[in-house]
Amino acid sequence: MDRVKNNCLKCFVPEENLCYNDCMVKYFERHRCKQYIRGKPIRFGYKIWSLNAPSAYLVNFEKYQGNNPRRSLEYEKNFGKSAAPLVAMLEELKEAKGYTLFRQSFHGIVVDKIPSGQRRSRNRHSTRKSHSILPYCNQKSMDKKPRGSYESVIDRTDGISIVRWVDNSTVTAASSCFGVEPITNVRRYSQAEKQHIQVPRPNIIGKYSQSMGGNDQMDENTSQYRIAVKGKKWWWCLFTWIIDVCAHNAWQCHRKSGGTFSQLEFRHCIAQAYLKTYGTPPKGAGRPSTSSSSVSLNRVSDELRYDSVDHLVVSIPHNKRRCCAGEGCSSHLIKMIA
Repeated sequence: MDRVKNNCLKCFVPEENLCYNDCMVKYFERHRCKQYIRGKPIRFGYKIWSLNAPSAYLVNFEKYQGNNPRRSLEYEKNFGKSAAPLVAMLEELKEAKGYTLFRQSFHGIVVDKIPSGQRRSRNRHSTRKSHSILPYCNQKSMDKKPRGSYESVIDRTDGISIVRWVDNSTVTAASSCFGVEPITNVRRYSQAEKQHIQVPRPNIIGKYSQSMGGNDQMDENTSQYRIAVKGKKWWWCLFTWIIDVCAHNAWQCHRKSGGTFSQLEFRHCIAQAYLKTYGTPPKGAGRPSTSSSSVSLNRVSDELRYDSVDHLVVSIPHNKRRCCAGEGCSSHLIKMIA
C-alpha cells in the first residue's frame, strides 16, 4: 500500500481542487476493521479515507484500522480522529501550488481548529457541506420558503462564509474561499408547473457540486470492471482493490495525456501487454535433462505433436518384466508411432 501511495503522489499533476471522502471495499467475512455505513452502495467492508482530484484520480489514501500504529497523536489532539488522516495526507503533498479542499460535514473540525493565519500560510482553502444551524436562520423556516431561496452569514474572525440554500431540501455549506456571489441558475423540474425551470443557486453550492464528485466517480469506475476472483482471506479484497485503483489511475493519466481509449479498452491493452511480455509456455516441473536419449525416450517431439494429424492411440499390452527391446518399452512404442 505504501508503494502504491508513493506512485500515486509521484504521478499526480497538481490541480486547483481536491475532494476528501471515505470509500468502502466490499468484505463480508469477520474482521475487527470491518465497518458498516448505512446508506452507502457498499455497506459492509473496509473503510478507506481517500483524497481525490475532481477528475477521479486517487491522490492519496489511508485505510481505517482503529488503533493505527502510524497515527499522529498531535494531529488527533488538535483536529480529532476523523480529521487527523486528512491533515496527514495534506502534509504528504509536496507541491507549492495552492489548492481548495472539498469535504463533507463530519470533517468540518479542521476548519474550526486550524488558525486562520496558519491556513493562509499553507495556502489552503476549505469548502464543506455542513448541517450546522445558522444563528440568523431557522431550519424549519427555510423549509417553508420557495426553491432557490438562500440565507448567508460570514464569520469575520476566521473568514468563513456559511450559506443555506433551498433545493429539494435545505442544503447548508461553509467555505473559507467561496461565498454567495456570483449567483448562477440551475435547471430543475417543477412538480407544480410540470416543466423544467431555472432556479438561482449560490456560488458556494455550485463549486461544491462540481468538485466533490471525484471519490464517487472513482468508486463507480472501479466497480464496473472489478476483479471477480474471490477469496476468504482478509487481505485479498484489499489487494484486488489496489490493483483496480492502479488501473483506474493509469487510465486517468492516459486520458489527461490525450488518449481516447475507454476504460475497458485500456484494460484490454494492459492484459495484452502482459500476455506478450510473459506469454512463453511454462517449463515442466523438475530439473531439465541434458541427455538426448532420455529426451527421445520420454517425450514425443514437437514436430510430431503439432503436425495437425490425428494420431490414434495404440493399446499395447504392458509386460510386468522390464525389457529394453520388448513391445512394452518406450523405444519400441516410439518406433511404432513414427
